[in-house]
Amino acid sequence: MRGRIKAGLSDVEARDVVQETVISVARSLQAGQYDRERGSFKSWLHAVTRNRITDHFRRRQRSVPLANLDEASTTGTRPIARIADPASLNLDAVWEEEWQKNLLDAATQRVRAKVPPDQFRIFDLYALKGLPVGEVARLTRSRRAKVYVVKHRLSGMIRREVRTLEMALGPVQ
Repeated sequence: MRGRIKAGLSDVEARDVVQETVISVARSLQAGQYDRERGSFKSWLHAVTRNRITDHFRRRQRSVPLANLDEASTTGTRPIARIADPASLNLDAVWEEEWQKNLLDAATQRVRAKVPPDQFRIFDLYALKGLPVGEVARLTRSRRAKVYVVKHRLSGMIRREVRTLEMALGPVQ
């Protein structure tokens, strides 16, 4: 959701765009419109999402009453100045950042399911939450060396999961 808010959408608008995108993707997949030979799933999904965001901006611009475009509001900002220009937004950068974050989150959850809970807790506290190694050792009743080993081991597992997910989704475009 964070990326869509960065793309100039409010939380409510972002939720609408996500819903529209999911519906569009489901219909397209059902109709067989995605062709892996023409590009990666990531690129195709990016294009669908970008189109839904652009569609939303077009609808938003049409819904602003033309008579009020030059009037200042109670905030002192003219309504036209509050409408984001889709061309000015770097949607590709926002998309890539969100894609990488979600890929990492998915890989982390897959690793979480594969390792003992106590090891994932050590990793979570040290690598994800950023607690000092001594604090993690104290909270988990582990030696400091174990904290370092668990972090190293699970980081490698997550990197491998990311590569596996990337391969499953097709070549990066």
